[in-house]
Amino acid sequence: MSPTQLFLAFAAMLGAVVFLSFTGETGLSAADDSGVENSSGFSLSQIFGGPVDLMGEAPDKVSDPEKLRRPEFYGWKAKHPGVAAYGDRILLLRDIVSNYPREVQYPASYRVASFDPTCTPRPLGDGEALANVSVGRADLESGMLAFSTATLVKANLYWLEQNYKKSAYIDDEDIIGDHKGLPIVNVIVTDTSAPQYLVLQHWLGKVLWNVVPAPGVEIAHIAVIGPGAALSPPPGDYDVQFLSTRGSDCVPVVARNPRQTWEMFLRMDGVDKSEYEQKARTAFTTYDFWFRQHFKRSAEFDVVGFDTTQHALVGPVPETPIPYRPLTGADVLVTEFDYIFVAPPDVRDPFLMQAQLDMLTVAAGGDLGLLTPEPMLRETEEAVQ
Repeated sequence: MSPTQLFLAFAAMLGAVVFLSFTGETGLSAADDSGVENSSGFSLSQIFGGPVDLMGEAPDKVSDPEKLRRPEFYGWKAKHPGVAAYGDRILLLRDIVSNYPREVQYPASYRVASFDPTCTPRPLGDGEALANVSVGRADLESGMLAFSTATLVKANLYWLEQNYKKSAYIDDEDIIGDHKGLPIVNVIVTDTSAPQYLVLQHWLGKVLWNVVPAPGVEIAHIAVIGPGAALSPPPGDYDVQFLSTRGSDCVPVVARNPRQTWEMFLRMDGVDKSEYEQKARTAFTTYDFWFRQHFKRSAEFDVVGFDTTQHALVGPVPETPIPYRPLTGADVLVTEFDYIFVAPPDVRDPFLMQAQLDMLTVAAGGDLGLLTPEPMLRETEEAVQ
């Protein structure tokens, strides 16, 4: 099916109902602080054949949580349903929460939130407990997608390059690139000893933080630190700050103190690893200095999180699992991106493909064929005679 046919099928399917919204000047309404609602009145799974299970092995079939993680260069890589806990431990999700959904989760709406221009987190208040969550990245996909124009341009350039080479492995669908949904980190808070000041930090990529408080937990403040993120905040009377690590003039890049469990130390026998170790320690020293300035304790203080994390527990293991607070149906805060979607790939990808083809067509002066012209046949004088 051609891109045009896909787009027409997409338009007919949607009719007057708009399932996706994104910022940018491509014809759809731009996001604003009022939020973008899915007001269709019926579930997306009804259209697309029911929920899709992307979670792999069923949580109730995993018995040893240590089998859910392995060392990687900058720390542990966990996989669902492993839960990061105090003391670098890993637990099973079924022991922490109940009713965890196996289908992809789609927020109902979102609001765009700006990074705090002061680059300064609110001080820790008297009697408040610091809930210190720090991860490298996440990989548990949601149904929300956010990316920059630069990402879009990169996908366009790759598609053009492969078409110019007449690659047998490139198709119209490849123009979309590898745009995956924002990965989720569920932060399950069970500490009821004091109001919780959550510091949610990540190093690479983007993270959609979903805070799941147990009954009796009081949230005092949430500071989200990283290059770009989203947050599903639980109900409560508190403020949320987004602090950017994108530029050197704001917050330093989030870093962890190197540990002997890192693959950096485990699999480099006979190799000079001093350069890697020194860079990691320098990055941590820089970030730790900033963290101590604002929170009066080390960035490793009661820290929870792995290099790759899906779930984190702040507090003790509950006597009985607490109800999971799903992202589906939630209102999400998201930092400023050029494009933001909340839609299944079946809806999102055909539209995105056509939008990118339109962008390339404009760049080509109205004819996409000019960018990849057919070879010219040159006739000799003898052939003419």
